[in-house]
Amino acid sequence: MNRFNQVYSWCEAHKPKVILEVGTWNGHNAARMMNECGKDAKVKYIGFDLWEDIDELEDFNALENNAKSRVTEEDVRKYLKSYDIELIRGNTRQTLPEYVKGKKPFVDLAVIDGGHSQGTIKSDFLTVLNVVRPNGIIILDDYYYGCHIPKMGAQTVMCNIQVPYTVLPVADGCKDGSIIKLVQVNMRDVPNINSHDVPEERAWQFNPAA
Repeated sequence: MNRFNQVYSWCEAHKPKVILEVGTWNGHNAARMMNECGKDAKVKYIGFDLWEDIDELEDFNALENNAKSRVTEEDVRKYLKSYDIELIRGNTRQTLPEYVKGKKPFVDLAVIDGGHSQGTIKSDFLTVLNVVRPNGIIILDDYYYGCHIPKMGAQTVMCNIQVPYTVLPVADGCKDGSIIKLVQVNMRDVPNINSHDVPEERAWQFNPAA
């Protein structure tokens, strides 16, 4: 997956203190991101995945177009035992909103690489927006070109959300002939809706009878 070298380069250059990843899987990507921050860096990693809970969800792999092999949470804890980690197991449509509830922005780098369906990616992205710092970034994987599966991939989400984003240049090929890229969202470019709030009594309102 050469496209992830772009993430590792960002980690090396910017040295994030807090990394949140949706889709930890076997933990290898987590370790690489933290290692790129430098051997003396103090990095907090927060990872979300289903791990063995996937066995309880019927047809989940088909829904999310998931082809990765099964890994347990305990496997990942052992692999990342020398790092400062927090792992949350379960479906991120439930676990992620619960985790961010009441938290102020504290994440420097968020990577969304969990479920591939439009609904799951949209839920993960909109939820993560609440906890990434103003100078942080969000990386979304699974931005497809030539994907033949309806409502699958980050491209189906980003084209319907009014948030500036950049499709990073490096691409990897998929078995079905499509290509896959990463998307980067800089939080400094994301509109702050709350900053535009206007009291109702001061707002201009259209009156069709006027």
